[in-house]
Amino acid sequence: MSESEVILDYKGPVDFETAESLINELKKLTAFRIIQKPIRKKVYSVFVECLENIYKYSPPEFSENSLSPKYPYINFSKQENKYIIRTGNAIRKNRIDNLRDRLDDINRKDMDALKATYAEIIDDESTQAVEGAGLGLIIIGLRSKKNFETRFKKINDQYSFFEMNVYISEKV
Repeated sequence: MSESEVILDYKGPVDFETAESLINELKKLTAFRIIQKPIRKKVYSVFVECLENIYKYSPPEFSENSLSPKYPYINFSKQENKYIIRTGNAIRKNRIDNLRDRLDDINRKDMDALKATYAEIIDDESTQAVEGAGLGLIIIGLRSKKNFETRFKKINDQYSFFEMNVYISEKV
């Protein structure tokens, strides 16, 4: 396997301003701008969803504490014929089962069923105001054609570190 070409790499606290800055930085990068438009849109969409997940679900004590060894991170790179978005952030243990269930549900469904689930959530106005309606993970699943890996690493009795690698083919 060949080495990855890192396009964008960030490790540290993620607030709204940081997320906005990283998105703007991504859009300015030549390595991003030369990606074929349909693939660039997928990469952008997944990058934004991953950043939003870090922003929404990282416990403040791991996002803001400069002494924490488990800072959130996001990395965008290219390896051979694919783009990879790697993310990691601490999450509360009480969120793990729900997150695993959502990830398992995405992996169980074929692409048509996943598209239908997405449409149902979009059409159901009652879920749109609910935190964690699941759209972000479904979008990541759709844009990557369900090509992602996840893992949880225990930090302590209350927190784990969630990592996700999302792969997007450079072929249209």
